[in-house]
Amino acid sequence: MRNLSGELKFLPQGSLPIILKIVFPVFLTVILFIVAVYIIAIPKIKEDYLASKKEMVQELTTTVWHLLHDYESRVMSGELTREEAQIRAIRRIRSLRYGLNKKDYFWINDMHPKMIMHPYRSDLEGKDISRFRDPSGKYLFVEFVDVVRNHDSGYVMYMWQWHDNTSLIVSKLSFVMGFAPWGWIIGTGIYIEDIKERIALITGTLNRAFLVIFFFITVISLFIILQGVNGEKKRRHAAAALLRSEQMLRNIIEFLPDATLVIDRNERIIAWNKAMGKITGISSEEMIGRGNYEYAVPFYGKRRPLLINLIIHPDPELENDYGNIKREGGLLVAETFTPGIGKEGRYLHARAALLYDIDGEVSGAIETIRDITDSKTTEENLLVSVREKEILLKEIHHRVKNNLQIISSLLSLQADYIMDPDDLNVFKNSQTQILSMAAIHEKLYQSGNFSNINMKDFLEDMVHQLQCFYGKMNSKVDIIIAVENISVSIEFAIPLSMLINEIVTNALKYAFPDGRGEIYIGFSKIDDDSYSLILYDNGAGFVQDTAVHGKRTFGLTLIDTLVSQLNGSMTRKTENGTRYDIAIKMKSQ
Repeated sequence: MRNLSGELKFLPQGSLPIILKIVFPVFLTVILFIVAVYIIAIPKIKEDYLASKKEMVQELTTTVWHLLHDYESRVMSGELTREEAQIRAIRRIRSLRYGLNKKDYFWINDMHPKMIMHPYRSDLEGKDISRFRDPSGKYLFVEFVDVVRNHDSGYVMYMWQWHDNTSLIVSKLSFVMGFAPWGWIIGTGIYIEDIKERIALITGTLNRAFLVIFFFITVISLFIILQGVNGEKKRRHAAAALLRSEQMLRNIIEFLPDATLVIDRNERIIAWNKAMGKITGISSEEMIGRGNYEYAVPFYGKRRPLLINLIIHPDPELENDYGNIKREGGLLVAETFTPGIGKEGRYLHARAALLYDIDGEVSGAIETIRDITDSKTTEENLLVSVREKEILLKEIHHRVKNNLQIISSLLSLQADYIMDPDDLNVFKNSQTQILSMAAIHEKLYQSGNFSNINMKDFLEDMVHQLQCFYGKMNSKVDIIIAVENISVSIEFAIPLSMLINEIVTNALKYAFPDGRGEIYIGFSKIDDDSYSLILYDNGAGFVQDTAVHGKRTFGLTLIDTLVSQLNGSMTRKTENGTRYDIAIKMKSQ
């Protein structure tokens, strides 16, 4: 201490303790700043940036998965064959691009694995890639399959070419997701080099900021040391140094990639970074110090509380304006549409948190904002596309129904010129079968489900139509319908309705010569893919389908054909009327 005192002998007696009291907090501040920036802030920024990239590729892959699901729905509805749907899906996914240079892409392989489609490696398409390894020896495509088989989706790290440059191999993190109906795996990824460059840019900026801050702190420290013995003058310079230090710390916010604003306990703006200025078009110089919700005007065109205000002063009524606001620990999170941003408004994802001083008291709040308009627009476009396809499908069913009714009307007109009773019966049978198929399409047109038919409602309408067609509405023939609320596909409903139509028609025409009797229709579900169909009447017995001159009639042949088409088995009894017991097993798709 004597040496140090000797070196500082020009200072007044008793100055050294004061100087040490000043130097220690200054250097402690520098150390804490280094810890905050290099141990906390930079790793956190890297972690958040990587997490946002991973979330992005996961959302993009999910969007493509829904595209495949849409094509599969069209296959299930009969609009496309599976081969046609897969060809269209491959063509669309091959052309999808995103990223800064529009070179990021999607690929598809199956569970073998075999390459289905790769925009930059068409040489692999159609080939077995189970033995394909990256330069580090990893069987990457086998690992994709393992991830999908065990977890349905997930991330895989490996080495791969840089976009379309086959000579440059870099690290890549990809997200893969399985599409089970087709046995496909969809994938896309992010290059680790991109993330390193971004973090390097942020780190470089922070390094420069640190050097500037360190320089100012050093200058301020020397200034305070030299002036520390002068009482009030020392305190004034210390206050000035503190203000400068706070200003420099606030400048760090300028380097955050997300738009950020900070308010004090009086709800006035104390920080408004460049990203916020870019979104709103208002600089920090114009906004710093403003309160009374004036900072909400660029977003909503009027003064109103933002998320940052609601975390300080919760208001359930105002929170309802956000619609989907929620709390995650100490954060308040929401997605909202802001009409004041851009020409047509923007969708924003906002997070707000409280700020506390060293005494644990609330000193203000901070809010970060991220523009999610592009992902919202993509989601809305997909929904619009689905709605358009539903409208088109509904119109198709309507037109098919109209065309079938026209065919039935033409048969009715042609029947007026047929004299032979057998030929006339054939025409009438054909007409009722066509009307039955038309009724199915009418049901699909009237419902919101374009792939399934409710058999209970449909059979009630069909029986009523048959009674009208054969003039039995006022007869003494009772038709009992014992059908559960079962919905079946259109491919299953058409042959089923034609089968029921044929058997009930025969009963109405031939079973009751005295105009009295009963017809029973029972349809129930046994298990996931098995059904039971029972039809019987207590009429005159088996008439229409008996052999004529040793030959099977058209009606019997048609019934057998339809039972076979339904993958069913049938027993028929003709004592005390006619009874059909039909066991149906749904064919696997």
